Amino acid sequence: MNEAKQKYNITTSISVNTIKSRIQRKKLECKHRGTESPMAMIEAAILEIAIQRGRMNQPLTVAEGLHLANSLIKPGSELEKDVVSYFQRRGQYLTKGSQTKLPGNLLGVGYWRGF
Repeated sequence: MNEAKQKYNITTSISVNTIKSRIQRKKLECKHRGTESPMAMIEAAILEIAIQRGRMNQPLTVAEGLHLANSLIKPGSELEKDVVSYFQRRGQYLTKGSQTKLPGNLLGVGYWRGF
């Protein structure tokens, strides 16, 4: 095993039991940990816009980035329903007393920090 680590320049350690269980389940790839964000399908567009703005020497601020991300969620759309459902499953969706969970303003600073 050490020979393979040196050959492929691997610095992390993976338990032998982890490898065996992945082979047994026939799932060798680990795509991500946890639940995938419903915004994942439009984050590529947000990233492209952010990169282009950076190239124009006009980087996105947090407020602009959040406004952009929220503007891509149309009220009443399937994406909006998915985002609300995602927040509800995680216990992060408040229907009362929260300005961040109003239609058109679903995503907050925490989303941008994670993005």
